[in-house]
Order: sequence, then C-alpha cells, then structure tokens
Amino acid sequence: MQTLLKILEGSETLFGKYGIKSITMDDIAKELGMSKKTLYQYVSDKNDLVEKTLDFHLQRSEHTCELLIQEQNNPIEAMLAIGDFFCQHMKDTNPALMFDLRKYHPSAFQMLNEYRLDTIVKQIKGNLEVGIKDGFYRQDVNTDIIPRLYVAVVDGILESGFFPRDKFKFEEVVNQMLCYHIHGIATPKGIEYLNSISKK
Repeated sequence: MQTLLKILEGSETLFGKYGIKSITMDDIAKELGMSKKTLYQYVSDKNDLVEKTLDFHLQRSEHTCELLIQEQNNPIEAMLAIGDFFCQHMKDTNPALMFDLRKYHPSAFQMLNEYRLDTIVKQIKGNLEVGIKDGFYRQDVNTDIIPRLYVAVVDGILESGFFPRDKFKFEEVVNQMLCYHIHGIATPKGIEYLNSISKK
C-alpha cells in the first residue's frame, strides 16, 4: 500500500509539473527510485497509471473540499475557501496537463468530467441551498443551472486558452471569477458580508 501511495503521489507531482505526454514510465521509475518491474507490479501501463493517479487526486480533492465546507461559518466563506484551495493547487500546474488528458487519455478525461458533473456540481448546489436558506444568496437562484455554469467557467479558465499564464496571473483570474460568481447570486446581505471579509 505504501509503495502504491508513493507511486501515485510521485506521478501526480510529475504530471502536474511537466504534463503527461512528456513523462515516460522510465522517468517515473527513476524519479521514485524504483525499477520499472516494481512499477508494473502496481499498474499495467501508462494509461492505467494516469487513471489511478487521477482517481487518487480526485478523491483527495473531494475530501479536502468537504472539510473546508464544514470548517467555514457560512456559504460565502466556504466558496472562497474552496476557490483558494483550487487556486493554490492549480496555479503551478502545467497547462499541457489538461490537453494531454483530453487527447491521449480519454477514459481518464471522462472520469474527470464525471467528477465535475457529479461531485463538484453537488458541492456547489449544496452551497447555494445553504446560502439561500441563510439569506446570503437570492431566492430566485436556479440551483440546478448555476452549479453547471460555475463548472463551465472553471473549465474555460483551465482549458480555453483565454487566460494564458504568461499574460494573466492565475490567482487573479480565479479571484475575479469568484467575485463575479458571488455578486451574481448574492443578496444585499451577502454582498455586505463579502465586502466585510474582503477588507480583513
């Protein structure tokens, strides 16, 4: 179990830094200080490694986001905390990662899409429902459409090429997106609260 964890954590780091296509099984074995024979005891091929690494990454991200939601005092703080986690996690990720995933590992990319449309949409919907109940978000917010719009905007930031890293600071793009999102759904009470914590 410890060896598999080492493989998944090492692969996650390498793929995030260099993309997927440019990393070989030899590179991974060398980085981890093990033989390819040992590596192939845990994965059948590179595609299997990519899928296992992505599944590991998504499960850990889901757990982290659930903890962040539980720790916050209200839905606006929860939304900002998740945005900050996403930003810190993705700001140094090689943009080639998403391209490689889509082009060369379609089954893994499908896994990512299912995670977006299931786990992330559910988390955003839950945030909206709490915010509406507590008076921070408007009553007329569509809790089925807005979570999907949120995911679509995040996808646009990551995959569209509209925000190349050499021209736009990733953290600023994410912060502006979150501000845009919250202002679009918040009540005056919600905007007042957002402004109060933004000044801290």
